[in-house]
Amino acid sequence: MSAEAFQALVLPIALGLVGFIEPCSLGSTFLFLKVMEGKPAAAKASQVAVFALVRGLVMGLLGTAAAFIGSAFFGFQLAGRGRDAPVWTGLVLLALGVWSAWYGLYASIEPPP
Repeated sequence: MSAEAFQALVLPIALGLVGFIEPCSLGSTFLFLKVMEGKPAAAKASQVAVFALVRGLVMGLLGTAAAFIGSAFFGFQLAGRGRDAPVWTGLVLLALGVWSAWYGLYASIEPPP
């Protein structure tokens, strides 16, 4: 398998599977497991396997879609870096200037005895 195929297919699917354990999806997982309480062991095992398989597949497909969408905007992002870098640098310098002026003013005020 080539590196391009790996990056386009395997990596997004793997990262989607990692998203399977993300905190925002834990609530629905716990709810599903609560529903499984009291069912026979065989039913639990099969339902959990189906749940995990479908969820992993959906997350993998979402990861793949995000990778393809992101790659479509890659050129736009590279072009934007050259345009936006001076703006962000200026904003950071402005923020540092405001912070240093405020800190200098604050440090010059002595607390009351």
